[in-house]
Amino acid sequence: MARRAAGTPEPAADPYGEAGRALAEGDDHLYVSSAAVEELGGLAPSAQQVEDLRQQLEATSVDVYVAVLPAAAGQVEGAPPQLLYEATGRPGTYLVVTADGRFDAGSTDFAGSRVDALAGEAYAESGGDLGTFLTAFGTRMDDLGGAAAEEGPGGLPVDARTVGLGAGALALLLLGSVVVWRRNRRRVERAEVGLVMPVVLADVTAYEEELVRLDGRLAPTRDQAAAASLSRADRALDRARSVLDRVERADEMHEVTSALAEGGWYLAVTRARLDGEEQPQRRPPCFFDPRHGPSVTMVAWTPRGDGPRLVPACAEDAALDGDGITPPVREVPVGRGLVRPFPEAGRAYGGWFAGYHGAETPGLLGGTPLGAAVGGERLLTEGGFDARGGWAGGRGIEEDRG
Repeated sequence: MARRAAGTPEPAADPYGEAGRALAEGDDHLYVSSAAVEELGGLAPSAQQVEDLRQQLEATSVDVYVAVLPAAAGQVEGAPPQLLYEATGRPGTYLVVTADGRFDAGSTDFAGSRVDALAGEAYAESGGDLGTFLTAFGTRMDDLGGAAAEEGPGGLPVDARTVGLGAGALALLLLGSVVVWRRNRRRVERAEVGLVMPVVLADVTAYEEELVRLDGRLAPTRDQAAAASLSRADRALDRARSVLDRVERADEMHEVTSALAEGGWYLAVTRARLDGEEQPQRRPPCFFDPRHGPSVTMVAWTPRGDGPRLVPACAEDAALDGDGITPPVREVPVGRGLVRPFPEAGRAYGGWFAGYHGAETPGLLGGTPLGAAVGGERLLTEGGFDARGGWAGGRGIEEDRG
């Protein structure tokens, strides 16, 4: 018999009863089981995401109840939304997510097919990030609040169409009410690549432009040392392009950006040589936007909802910090035409960032949604700039800022 890891909470004997009591007694709309958090590990929503979602659900124009439960809850006989509704005893829309990657949605107020479709849309938008999925579902239900319910109240207890109680209904609503995350992982991977690809291409383009500019300056000088460093930068670019041509998952982007980080230093060496300056220290790219090039120092940065930490900054952003201005953090697309500062983006950007900052990634992103989404992934401790050159960074502003 397998043994539980020390400190892992025992799954609730009646997960739906426990969740229902917590929602009803606390007059709450969100329940996250500690057992589910343990099972999800790095995929669990961050504390900030949980708090933000709780506030969102409380303000939603219709009653929405969300429960994140351990995988064992999926083995309980009955439809999860129905079970949670019966345990809570309140009409409304219910979304149950289990730690093995399944979710079910049902409602007493709206047609099951409509709620299922909204859940499916929210999942597709999330790129597989649980916190983003839950938030997107809450947003869609809020948008639905102004429309009249397609079916009368009482759908959950009496109407199989609402929650898919029968086997036939489950089969018909497979794309919405019973989506198996792992079975759909390939689709999610393609969506994640599509999301992050424009950002990586912008990085490659900025790199290429600088390389061409330096090549134009180099031609009349015949400086052999500068030519050698620029040649290394060109080879790094070739390596990044080669990986980019065969990327199938967003986390593979760390190979692309790792090559750009290394080559970016060679570009800086070439520039210094042509400007008659000393060779720069080997440092990671600017945290605020890697297109700024290698960093020159560390500055304090405080993400929303967490404490300060030191991050690498380029000369321009360091000057802003010196003037008491917080440098702007690069914004990236997160779907539906929306952009967010990259620390608040989904897990699709984990590989992109980790390639630039390697094992320092957890310290730099700790306490942010992106850090929570990718915190347990192995790529964060493999490779990275620190493994090639070394630099002091991460959380704790008591460190030397020079």
